[in-house]
Amino acid sequence: MGRRFDLLAVPCLLVLVALNQIRLAHTSWLSPWKGGGFGMFSSTDDPGQRFIGTEAVDSSDRPIAIKMSFPGGILSTSSARRLSCIPDQGLLQLVADQMLRLPFVPTGIRRESLIEKVRSGNPQSRLPVPAEGGEPPVYRVLTNRDPRVDPGRLTVLRRLTLQMWRLEFDPGTCRVTVRRMPISATSEVSPR
Repeated sequence: MGRRFDLLAVPCLLVLVALNQIRLAHTSWLSPWKGGGFGMFSSTDDPGQRFIGTEAVDSSDRPIAIKMSFPGGILSTSSARRLSCIPDQGLLQLVADQMLRLPFVPTGIRRESLIEKVRSGNPQSRLPVPAEGGEPPVYRVLTNRDPRVDPGRLTVLRRLTLQMWRLEFDPGTCRVTVRRMPISATSEVSPR
């Protein structure tokens, strides 16, 4: 009896892991590359092909573009990886709620600060002048590594929607397409 159990235990365990991975891939959007990896060679849906899209509105009700990142304190590295491997509505909502409380700055703020520092020390320098107008700026969360920022450059959000997206390969057209996953979270500050 013991020998037969030894021969069947590993294959049975492997079948259970495979069935669980298939179940999670179809019910919880688990990446086929994770949870056992049994679908990794049949899919391009690995966690690196997934991203979080944003729709944000600032305190003046203007839509703004947000560069998605996880600044320290919002999510640990393992939680951020988990969110892309097996998206979770509750975790995404937690991220949206926490990001809504943070100040945002234009993504080029560090570069602009460096250019100003060099110009103040050498007025004849031929560094590029930041363009006024043109494309609307893309914003990101203010971090402690940023230079001192004029409070007028800070932006606070009134509403933020996070949506999970993934890249898919369409074998019929041989093209990569972007598909929205049915997982999103919206957080909003009530108007005062």
